[in-house]
Amino acid sequence: MYRYTTPTFTLTFPEGTALDQASQVFVSFGNSSGEEILRLTGDAIEVSDNVIEVYLSQEQTKDLPTPSVQIQANWIYTDGNRACSNIVSVSVRRNMLEEVLP
Repeated sequence: MYRYTTPTFTLTFPEGTALDQASQVFVSFGNSSGEEILRLTGDAIEVSDNVIEVYLSQEQTKDLPTPSVQIQANWIYTDGNRACSNIVSVSVRRNMLEEVLP
């Protein structure tokens, strides 16, 4: 991923994960120390049975740390049970045009 861009992440989980039965879904981005720096939920993500799609804006990507960011999903099912994904690392690269464009 490049800073100052608008990437989409598609997080696919095993069949039967039933994310559409979750009352809350969160996708967190963190630095290499594991500190959360951005959390998305609600309208910023789309959730189906076993897929979460995450849409980042230029404003959200401009301050992501290089050389990488960690991503993890957490969700709470309607019965109160909580689950999470593995933490994955994604490369973050500098963009020569370091400004938010209209």
